[in-house]
Amino acid sequence: KNQQKYVKELNDYLDKHPNVSVFGQNPAKQETPKQITRVETQKTVDYYYETGTLVGIITAIGGKEVDGKSTIHINSNTYDVEITPTQEKALIPYFKEKKLRFYIAKKIDFRTTEIKSAILESFDVISDKNFLKSLKEFKDKYSNELLEMQNFEEEFEEN
Repeated sequence: KNQQKYVKELNDYLDKHPNVSVFGQNPAKQETPKQITRVETQKTVDYYYETGTLVGIITAIGGKEVDGKSTIHINSNTYDVEITPTQEKALIPYFKEKKLRFYIAKKIDFRTTEIKSAILESFDVISDKNFLKSLKEFKDKYSNELLEMQNFEEEFEEN
């Protein structure tokens, strides 16, 4: 990947400066400089695949046709992610509402590193609660049980 980036930067430079000469590694030899016009790398594969995560809110969901492929767009992202009909139904309640963590498989062009396609593998809802809010909800939900435990302990200590 770094080699591809280096070759691209070198070729961009050569496009702007076509008269670049390269000398050998041994200056004592007094070799004739060579002209470089373009650098090509050996083609290996067209694409590679990468799995990663994204965090964000769904800003668009659906497809262009009723029976066609559906995609989502995530606010922190520049490309659409393909989803299954089952995933679409599961994601609709979170549309523009909740921050989610998305696990995505991407097909990436080896030469340009452009993302050619992306598929949602799974997702998680990220809780927006803080510790105090969670503690208060716990207290509200289990206050009766906690009071009963406290009463039991007090009775037990008396006997």
